[in-house]
Amino acid sequence: VAASVILGPDTVFPGLNDSKCLTAERREILSKQIKEAAVDVTVGSASPEEIDRLNILQASLLAMRRALANHSVRPDRVIVDGNQLPGGPFPEIALVDGDASSCSVAAASIIAKTTRDRRMRAYHEEFPEYGFDGHKGYASSDHIEALRSFGPCPIHRRSFRTVANLLQGRSDDFAVYETGIEQAGDLKALEAIGRSIAEARDCLPSEELKELRSLFSRKRDRLNRAGPK
Repeated sequence: VAASVILGPDTVFPGLNDSKCLTAERREILSKQIKEAAVDVTVGSASPEEIDRLNILQASLLAMRRALANHSVRPDRVIVDGNQLPGGPFPEIALVDGDASSCSVAAASIIAKTTRDRRMRAYHEEFPEYGFDGHKGYASSDHIEALRSFGPCPIHRRSFRTVANLLQGRSDDFAVYETGIEQAGDLKALEAIGRSIAEARDCLPSEELKELRSLFSRKRDRLNRAGPK
């Protein structure tokens, strides 16, 4: 979900901040105030199928373009949070951490977050076994456990790592090692995971071992390019 908010030059919302820094209750209050006072508020989204087909980044940019296309008022310039431009119909600039320095970007982040959370609560009514009203679709331990117990439902994107592993019949050991590789913050931690995989190689199916080695190699390359921290 992406949102776009056009604010008047003198519009002020006390306590406006990046949506991640606010409580759910505060976000809902600000969302109502923003919708009442803003010049224009629009929302765009991308489906799970589009995310699977395009990837997260491109689907996010698609959602942004859809939000921009819904404006009934032409903005002078679009400030995009981050370092990627969606290529919408108006002049654009990218601003890293824009929700911490632009009132309109912060307002948009609140609209997007509250819109998405409401959708997840609605999905909870349809698929209560997954607990969408709590984790809102993020990869919490409860969500992962529900996926392993019930399998994916229609709104789960098939490219999500845990869903993909389930659909491919990956073992629990594979999931543990894959997570370890992904979360390794430096070469030392990665090498420790590599040793664990090597010790367990006789217990892993050959295809899983091959995939883990490929993931390990790609992560090592990324860490080498990043250099020491």
